[in-house]
Amino acid sequence: MWEIWYADGSVVSGDTEAEWNAAPADGVQVVVIRESYGAPHLSPWSDVWDRKPMTGVDEYSINGWSVKYGSLIDEAEYHAIWRRACGR
Repeated sequence: MWEIWYADGSVVSGDTEAEWNAAPADGVQVVVIRESYGAPHLSPWSDVWDRKPMTGVDEYSINGWSVKYGSLIDEAEYHAIWRRACGR
């Protein structure tokens, strides 16, 4: 599972390449990949340790899928999004 967190506060999540490709391409702040660690009994996004965040780059892609583009925003706004995305 992945989540894309955008500058406008929206979040798009999914599992497939088609869902990733359909997500908006611009304004990305954080992309989070959920690591399952073979523990299906845990609820999704139960702990910061089950996440692999990607942030602070101009271009985002997973598995060679279509590229999403980051954007610059106010530092306080960014940190608020990052804290929500990482469960802190």
